[in-house]
Amino acid sequence: MDLGASVAFVAEPAAPAAMHRPPRPPGTRFLDASVLAAIATTAATLTLAVLPAYLILADSGATTGQARAAAALAWLAAHALIAWMLRTRPALPWRANPAFPAWAAAALAAGIIFALTPASQLIGLQPLPLRWLPAIAGLVLLATLAARAAASPMRLLARRL
Repeated sequence: MDLGASVAFVAEPAAPAAMHRPPRPPGTRFLDASVLAAIATTAATLTLAVLPAYLILADSGATTGQARAAAALAWLAAHALIAWMLRTRPALPWRANPAFPAWAAAALAAGIIFALTPASQLIGLQPLPLRWLPAIAGLVLLATLAARAAASPMRLLARRL
């Protein structure tokens, strides 16, 4: 997952105004307050998708393998959608960086395959009943919207620092 995301992000074209911004001050830490806040916010929004997906299924009589499959599907889908939304230019045409849509599609496909088919047993999960998909999709959408809402203040903070 992370290797594919790394390739996708490295292949991203630079933001249009990237070379018009002044460089960071030489003494600035790489992991400064804005970067740490962005990491924490993204982790919190991913948790909004993954933890409830697991807990709701586990509390509803699903097996542990099904609850873990729901969490894995929520994590892969939310990770791909949040990453897409947090790109420098989310509306960038797919042709400009084919690695990004390829990675996002592969992450979503892996989540679906390992959550809904017998292939889930290859990694110690159990297939989910289809009736749980709307709840998982809702949690992923909620996490993505939360990341989007948090992204604007994070970008403003990063510009100030």
